[in-house]
Amino acid sequence: MAAIAITAVDSETGYAQRIKAGLHDLKADEPVSAGGANTGPTPYALLLAALGACTSITLRMYAEKKGWRLGHIHVELRHDKSDDGADRIEREIRFAAPPSGRGCGENAGHEDHQDGLAHPYPAGLSPPPTPVGSGKALSSAAWSPGSKR
Repeated sequence: MAAIAITAVDSETGYAQRIKAGLHDLKADEPVSAGGANTGPTPYALLLAALGACTSITLRMYAEKKGWRLGHIHVELRHDKSDDGADRIEREIRFAAPPSGRGCGENAGHEDHQDGLAHPYPAGLSPPPTPVGSGKALSSAAWSPGSKR
């Protein structure tokens, strides 16, 4: 079995953390209002950054295999906690322009196994009826523990 990633975290006092992720040095901390020194992003912010980076990289890898040009990808994530303590993460993905390239025409694409229709967008993503900002929001998804998604 080959290791995918190796990360070490060290802390001496307070909430500030030194993170070694492969060859990269990172920091994590809590804001002053939560008793930290605000020397780095919170662990939840790092979690969202990891999920957003994974989403963007996965889309780009998939698009490259399909011969699609995606241009700029913007992934925005939000973490909320309900009154009963349940976590909820929402994700919105935007492209500066619709995907283009081999197999991206209106009648091309792949079969979306949920609705049986051909779509010119990556699996599971479909455009909204109206533009959002300067690009188009292609997906909005939410996940919470125990969700059926």
